[in-house]
Amino acid sequence: MPSTGLAGVNRGLWREKQAFRRQRKERVFSHVTVGVSDLARAGRFYDAFLLPLGLYRRPVIPDGGPASLCWCRSGDLLPRFYAYLPFNGRPSSHGNGSMVAFLAPSVEAVDAAYGQAMRRGGTDEGEPGWRQRYGPGYYGAYLRDPDSNKLHVVCRLAHTTVDHRSVDERPL
Repeated sequence: MPSTGLAGVNRGLWREKQAFRRQRKERVFSHVTVGVSDLARAGRFYDAFLLPLGLYRRPVIPDGGPASLCWCRSGDLLPRFYAYLPFNGRPSSHGNGSMVAFLAPSVEAVDAAYGQAMRRGGTDEGEPGWRQRYGPGYYGAYLRDPDSNKLHVVCRLAHTTVDHRSVDERPL
């Protein structure tokens, strides 16, 4: 039987507030952006790199800012990943010490994303492998996009029976 009156409204507002709090706890970022010099090239690169991670390109509604491309998970509005031509019209540059890390659903997705990136003009900064020093079940790869933005793709397997030793620690 549905609640009526002020008590019912208050319970409904409380439930909505709790749902909003849970959603806020699940999402830390609204969006992340990287500067690029060639949107077409960035589109080819990120379409291939992000697809194994479950991110798809979505339309960008012009807002008066610079041209951009956007990716997010199907059915989710946030978080988003953007590749932008720089707002100030100057050449794009990568940040020293800056890196964007993408969470992969599986070890295979890390390998696939890294492989696609290498085939689309990315450069290696650390091949896929177990990185025990970051914690049990940590499998990742490091790379740079064609504009030298540093990227990381990682799968975090909390409990697994696989060999967690890093690539260089495994016996031949």
